[in-house]
Amino acid sequence: MFLETIKIENSVIKNITFHQERFDETRACFFPNSQKIDLAIFFQNLPIVDTKKIYKLRLLYDFSIYFYEIQPYQPKIIQSLKIIHANSLHYAHKYAQRDELNQLFQKKELCDDVLIVQNNQITDTTYANIAFFDGEKWITPKNCLLKGTFRKFLLTQKFIHEQIIFEKDIFQYKKAKIFNSMLEWEASEIEIKNIIC
Repeated sequence: MFLETIKIENSVIKNITFHQERFDETRACFFPNSQKIDLAIFFQNLPIVDTKKIYKLRLLYDFSIYFYEIQPYQPKIIQSLKIIHANSLHYAHKYAQRDELNQLFQKKELCDDVLIVQNNQITDTTYANIAFFDGEKWITPKNCLLKGTFRKFLLTQKFIHEQIIFEKDIFQYKKAKIFNSMLEWEASEIEIKNIIC
């Protein structure tokens, strides 16, 4: 089972083009004989929501759309990260089952989340992509675990740039931000000193 987590703000479904792309790619990979589903058409019949609130739309699917739910969204405050090594973790598709990520999250100690390292390279946190500011531009790890939809949007806009980031080099950066489809760019900035080895 796979998952798309989609932001609804001012009654508008955000970044639907990139969610559609990932939805299509996942279904083509695992269910090559499935018929195309146009998410924009599917979403036409969603319940009316309060335009003053932000909502999280969780869409579970496999061969077809299995289930969806809409919940009010309250962003998590992430100010510190614990570096964790997990060379064998694979999460190239957004699976609904997150046991391995949840196990890593339990290792965060006093931090708010973990920063996952594979083969000495920075990847992601347990629920968001990350970017580092070098004083001139924002760099996101080329070898991320999951190619997030908001990450793709930011890359398309050339607001962030891909590059391999080694663990040993992260403290040369000025600051970091985490982001995903719900947690947009302005929401979460992390001081480098709060990334704990």
